[in-house]
Order: sequence, then structure tokens, then C-alpha cells
Amino acid sequence: MSIPENVIRQIQEAADVVEVIQDYLSLKKKGKDYVALCPFHHEKTPSFTVSPAKQIYKCFGCGKGGDAISFVMEIEGISFVEAVRRLAERYKIPLPEEAEHTSKEALEAAEEASRRKESILIALQFAQQTYSRFLWETEEGQAVGLSYFKQRGLREATIRKFELGYAPDTWDAFTQAALKAGYQADILQAADLTYCSDKTQNLYDRFRNRAIFPIHNSSGKVIAFAGRTFSTDKKVAKYINSADTPVYDKSKVLYGLHLAKQSIRQQDKCYIVEGYMDVMSLHQAGIENVVATSGTSLTVEQVRLLRRFTENITILYDGDEAGIKAALRGIDLLLEENVNVRLVLMPPGEDPDSYLLKVGASAFVDYLSQKEEDFLHFKARHLLPPGTADPLAKAQAIRELAASIARMGDRLKRRMYIRQLSQDLNVEEEWVIDEVNTILFREKRGLPLQREAAKEVPEVSDSVVSPLTSAFIDMAQYRQERDLLFLLLSFAGEQLEDERFFAEYILEEISDITIEHEPFKSMLAEFCHALEKGEILSLDYFLHHPQEAFKQAVIDMLTALGEPSAGWERYEIFIKKPEDTFTDNAYKNILRLKHRFLKKKEKKLLDAMKEAAKANDMEQQMLLLKQMQENKALLSRLSDILKNVTG
Repeated sequence: MSIPENVIRQIQEAADVVEVIQDYLSLKKKGKDYVALCPFHHEKTPSFTVSPAKQIYKCFGCGKGGDAISFVMEIEGISFVEAVRRLAERYKIPLPEEAEHTSKEALEAAEEASRRKESILIALQFAQQTYSRFLWETEEGQAVGLSYFKQRGLREATIRKFELGYAPDTWDAFTQAALKAGYQADILQAADLTYCSDKTQNLYDRFRNRAIFPIHNSSGKVIAFAGRTFSTDKKVAKYINSADTPVYDKSKVLYGLHLAKQSIRQQDKCYIVEGYMDVMSLHQAGIENVVATSGTSLTVEQVRLLRRFTENITILYDGDEAGIKAALRGIDLLLEENVNVRLVLMPPGEDPDSYLLKVGASAFVDYLSQKEEDFLHFKARHLLPPGTADPLAKAQAIRELAASIARMGDRLKRRMYIRQLSQDLNVEEEWVIDEVNTILFREKRGLPLQREAAKEVPEVSDSVVSPLTSAFIDMAQYRQERDLLFLLLSFAGEQLEDERFFAEYILEEISDITIEHEPFKSMLAEFCHALEKGEILSLDYFLHHPQEAFKQAVIDMLTALGEPSAGWERYEIFIKKPEDTFTDNAYKNILRLKHRFLKKKEKKLLDAMKEAAKANDMEQQMLLLKQMQENKALLSRLSDILKNVTG
């Protein structure tokens, strides 16, 4: 079926692209446009732009773009016709009778899934109204269901706001009501409202003798239900939840989001709780920027859904062991999605609902403001309780905290939390940086995060001596090799703009030259050997190496270079000590090493040419001449570059 072009144009003119997209994303003003994190691909820096002037959106990360209609199609996964219908309904534009545009068979094939979803949604909406009617308009519902909700501290306004209901203590009260109203049995079963007995082939209600909590999508449509038992029998499941259906996937839904999203945008913050009652109690207390995971572990899809509205999330879980474990599990998941994570745990034995009822709204709000803490303090406090003196426990805690910091995509945030961890646990910042960098490096290489118990290192001859005692040294080249190794050991695990690690860049650039001086040659060999196993060796490693020459080389590096520093000009390296400055940088250092290598090669080729001339070997002379010309061309190019490199 087709919709007339003039009607489509009318809808396009009425549907403001900013207004439509704001129902799904948290837009931030940037000049004349708005920006947000793209909902269609994973990103950590906003590249999704909405232009009110042009009435279009465009993601410069994944390339998707269009108008309000195409956005609704993409975000909801629906057809063009269905998206037009939704916008027509929103902007109250009547649709004329749709004329057939193509064959009936082709239309049915294209629209079948959409029609079935729509039928299921209609049945679910009928179910909500029916359960609500059972609650408010029957003696059983008022005596059992309404009494239960009020006993839990819910006011009538809240019960109506969340469209709560009651499922009678009968086998098929809802099913019979739905069939009588004309709903088909297969649709009721597809919505998981009704099931068919294998024994009797009769239809029965999915929910019986339970308090009913409708679950809505972010647009406010009922997509599922949860039913809570009134029984105290531990053998009876406390909650029964709708199974996944064509319109419901529990991993992608957050309870209460349809009522919370406006407040989340206004507050630029969201509380995540575990249960339905927690959400409703907080609403009654005036805290509306709250959603629940509905008894399931937090998922990536749920986090990405929330991130459309805010990047600031506070986990608000029970104070028992299960609540602590759930909070710890959620931290890394949130950090990976570039969310700012804070946490509040309820006092032991309490959940947000029970504690709010106990102390009242004002005291509860005060508790939240006083007890809220960032993820690092929370995790450190639970991994390493005050007074813990065991160094092994402290080392393990640092590893786990470093692993959480490594999840963060924002380098500046990562840097700040590294410094905070160093200060809070009174450990060297360098140690934390090395641990974070090792985790990042191993993950990029697809290696297990667990460090190996012992490193296999190549044998290093005892004859390796300190350069300070070696008589015949090309001091210029020696210093260049020393400075390069210093940079490599200091910043090996840092990621550059092109996503390579600094170590990868250095080793690639020097692959065609030879490090000649000891102990740098042996140190580089050991570094490369460890790198193949996913380990990043640092200055500190060589400073405590059994080879005395390595220790002296590091001391020489530190004393000769003075205060290390400003990094490398072509890339933004994650600087360990931002206030310091390097006496040279990697780029210039490599260029000069290559220039020196080519000059030495030029001399060797010239000597070889003289020997070939003495031997009257014309073939060898021609070969060497070609090599000399190639070497000279490279030298010339390198000299030109060095002339333009300052410092």
C-alpha cells in the first residue's frame, strides 16, 4: 500500500526532526545544530548531528542520515509506511484510504511482520486495560490487588500513573475476556498473555492471582508484563515475567524509562535500581529520573539505551552481598560505554523502596547526596577494606581497579583516575600507568589479560658492559640510541591517533636500521621478546634488572635527560608527566638515527667500491654503483626533511 505524496510531504513538514529525535536521544546544542552520541553505532565522541535549519540528521561516524521519517525507521526497525503512520498519529494528520500500489502478495509479504507486531501491541494494550479494570472495578481486585499496592506504600495516583493491575485467581478470566472482545488466540499466545495446555488443549491465562506491572517501551507502549505473587510459599515464583516476543526483548528494555526520560534529560542524570517497586517509590518521593533493570543483570543494550538521554548514571542497589556484586559487575560495563559512573548502596538489609518508606523522602534524598561516590572509591573500598595490610591483596586490588580504568575510552578521564588511584592507595603513579597500558596492549593484541607468572627472556651475555666504560663509542649515535630507548620504555603502551601503540610505531620505524651500542641492543632485544608475549617492559623493569649494565643504562638515561617531558610532535602521546619536557622527541630522534645509518652505509659502499675496482670486478662495481645512487637519494631526501625539523 502507498501513502499519497502530498500526505507524506505534509507529515515531513509537520514532523520537526529535533523534536522527534529528542524522544530517543539526549541532544546538546552546538552552534546552530545539535549533537549526540550516535544510536546506530558504538562511539565515544559525539558524531551524530541534527540540523533544525535543514531538518535532517547525519552521523559522520557511520554515515547514516536522513529526515524524521528515516530516523524513526532506523531507530524502531520498522518500514517506511509504519514510520509515516506513527508520525501521522503523533502530529494528528489523518491518513486517507491507502490505495494498492503493487500486488497483494508482495504487500502481504512486506507487511506481514509489521502487522503481526501491531496486532500484538494492540492485544497487550487491551491486556493492560483489562488487568487495570480487574484491579479497580472488581471486589476481588480491590480486596487483594489494591490492598497489596497500598500496603506497599503506593498512593492511588502512582498506581494509576504506572497502570498497575490485578490478575484474578482463576484459570482463564483474561483469556475469555480477550476472546470475547475479538482477539485471536494465536496473537494472545504470541504476546505471551495466554498459553495452550499440552494435555487438554485448553487456553489458560499466563498470569493468575498476581499483582500486574505493565512494562512499556521508551515510547510508552505496553510491550510486556511482570506478575508478582501474593503467596508467601517459597516454592511459588515471586515474579513471573513475559517471555521474549516479537515486540519485547528484556535485555533491551528498562522499566519506567517512558516516564523518566524527560526528567533524565532535565537532570542530565539517571538512577538505576533493581526493582519495579524501587522505581515507583522514588517517583512518589519526587525522584523521577530513575529506571530499573527489572531483576536482570545490566546489559550493554540497556546502557546504550540510557546513553541516548544522559552520560551520568548512578547505580542505586541493595546493600547486601548480592547488591554489591551486581554493582561491581555493572561498573565496567558502564565504563566501556563511556558513561560517568557513581554508586550508592542502601544500608544493610534495605532496598531503595524499604529504606525510603522507613526514613521518608527528605532523609532519603539527603542519604543519596551524602553516600554517592564515584566508581573508583566504591570499588577500592570493597576490594580493599580499610586496614588491609596484605601487599598481595593490595596488588590484586590495584590490578582490578586498573582494569576498570582501562575500560574508559576518554584518555583525559583515564589519566585523572590513574592519578586519583595512585593518591588514594599511596602507590607510584608509574605502576598504575604501566598496569593500565599493559591491559590495553594485551586487549588490542587479543591476548589474555592475566599476566604470565614468569617471563622467558633471551640470554644476555655477561660481557655486556656499561657504555661508560667502553673506550670506542660514537657518542652522537650512542646518545640517539639511548634517547630512543628512553622514549620506548617510557611510552610503549600509549595509543597514538592512528590507534597504533607507541611501541609498534617505534619498532616499525627502526626495522631497517641497527641499534649498535650495548646495552641498548640487548635491552631492545629483551623488550621485543617480552612484547611478543604481550608484556610491556618499562624503565622500572630494567632499573631492577639482574644485569648491572641495564641498571646503569637507565640511570644514565634519567640523569642525562634531566626532566622527561613534552612528548612527540606528530602524535598526542599519553604523557606520564605532563609538566615535564623531553630534550628530544621520537620523530626527530628516528630521523637522525636513520640519517647516521645511511651515512655509515655510504662509507661502507665506497670502501667496497674501491676493493671492487682493485679487483677489476666490473659486475660488482655496477651493482655497488646502483646501491650508492639509491643510498644517496635516500640521504638527500632525509637531509631535506631534517632541515625542516626544528630543535
